[in-house]
Amino acid sequence: MIDVHRKKALPVHPDLVQQLAGGFDQIGAWHPAVSDCKTSETPSGTVRHLTMPDGAILQEARTDDGTVPGTYSYRILSGPLPVRDYTSTFRILATGNGCEVEWSGRFDAEGASEEEARSVVAGIYETGLQALAAMVAEQASKTLQRRKPSPLPQVTTVPEIRADETLRAVYEDTKAVLQVPWMGVVTMAFAQYPNFYAALWGGLRDLAGSREFVAACAELRSCAEQEVAAFSVPEITRDLRKRGYADQELERIRDEIEVFSHGNMPYLLIATAARLLIENHDLGENSTISPYDSEHGPRRLGAPVLMEMHHVDSQTRDVYDDIMRTLGLTFVNTDYRALARWPSYFRLAWNALRPQIETTDYDKACERVHDCAVNLARTLPNPGGLTPEILQAAIGRDTNAQPVGDVVRLFQWLLPGLIVNVEAFRQQLISEKYN
Repeated sequence: MIDVHRKKALPVHPDLVQQLAGGFDQIGAWHPAVSDCKTSETPSGTVRHLTMPDGAILQEARTDDGTVPGTYSYRILSGPLPVRDYTSTFRILATGNGCEVEWSGRFDAEGASEEEARSVVAGIYETGLQALAAMVAEQASKTLQRRKPSPLPQVTTVPEIRADETLRAVYEDTKAVLQVPWMGVVTMAFAQYPNFYAALWGGLRDLAGSREFVAACAELRSCAEQEVAAFSVPEITRDLRKRGYADQELERIRDEIEVFSHGNMPYLLIATAARLLIENHDLGENSTISPYDSEHGPRRLGAPVLMEMHHVDSQTRDVYDDIMRTLGLTFVNTDYRALARWPSYFRLAWNALRPQIETTDYDKACERVHDCAVNLARTLPNPGGLTPEILQAAIGRDTNAQPVGDVVRLFQWLLPGLIVNVEAFRQQLISEKYN
């Protein structure tokens, strides 16, 4: 038997390659030697019928059970190749720096010498993998899809209270530059990889203190406001008044929401820049910025008071559990724990929002916020000169790329939804006096 094995490393997440080439019926979309691919179901399984540029037909039967994403095996039933008893496997495998596509086959020669048969099959594999790499590179350069990692990575944070002196100074600097009173879970999760976070924040710090960055945050917030306004957010102020909430209490809740409405924007842009770099996208080429030397954050309220799991009563705990179940998360974001300081308000607000989360309009709003963040992160100046090579080298000093990449993708996925939810909370409290 003759064995041929070829592989191609691709510096992108395997999900993208699986989307483009992971299906048994997709080879016609990426292999230049296949003009058309049609599949049919037979009593023995799926068969693909491949039309070659010269009109020849190659028929191949799938032999695996289809349970492994991005992997399939098959055998040749008939066709023009000089082989007999040909079996093959195509696999997309995750690696520390992206993924690797493997294509292997085993067969006997028929109608040609072993060397000629080996050369024909190797040429098919090499030509296909080169074309696939080019298509993946082109697609990756155009898009950064909103993607939830599966399985979810375990999120470990370095809370402010547990930060050492060096990290505490970085945290205080982060809050001062972003003009926020709290460290987001996203950055505390990044900080578990100290070299990665030092390189990321060090490269983005000057940008984060610029007029260009503040303007981008304002544009991102405007996008969220417009998207949420497009679906019906129930107003709950009247119900809260009936429950005894005074104007001063409602204003205090609005102030708390404003803290997160302002602060989540820079955290999303930071997470988006990190994901772009990890997935080998370049940031902006321009390095010129204008420092922002005045206040742009909400009025200072101090750090939010967080209602942790061990603080809350059973009803609020049920809300927390429902949030995690509905959003598919294993933790409750700071925003929710801060707003749970007013438990009866928070239960009402979440129950009013929850039905929206399962709608198409909600999904579109999250996608739109994601797309806006990606476009802004790619076009902002890059005064710190951050490159994929710099950030990936820093990651390598902490661990391999896979766990860092998954944590970055998790937060870059969830923050658009969090921003939409907080904006919905804000619009729920637009009192009759503001209408």
